[in-house]
Amino acid sequence: MESSRDWDGFMRANWALHERIAAICPNVMARAVYVGTLGHLSSSASSRFDEDEAAAAAYRTDRLRVHVELVEAIASGDITAVGQAVTNHNL
Repeated sequence: MESSRDWDGFMRANWALHERIAAICPNVMARAVYVGTLGHLSSSASSRFDEDEAAAAAYRTDRLRVHVELVEAIASGDITAVGQAVTNHNL
């Protein structure tokens, strides 16, 4: 996500990250829901920042931070940290 040069690349990297997270989800039912939701979400591209470069840059910076926090929490194995990271992701 960090090395993405444009909005589309950023979103492709975002969906790829979420697909990887879904793939390691130990709960089969949750994984199926996650994958199904990703299929729907990733099929539509958002262009909400097409005209506002500053807003796009700020959004990408914040979302990158949130996703780094999410990955670090998952890697740590700390369930509480994962829960907080998911909450922060969904804000």
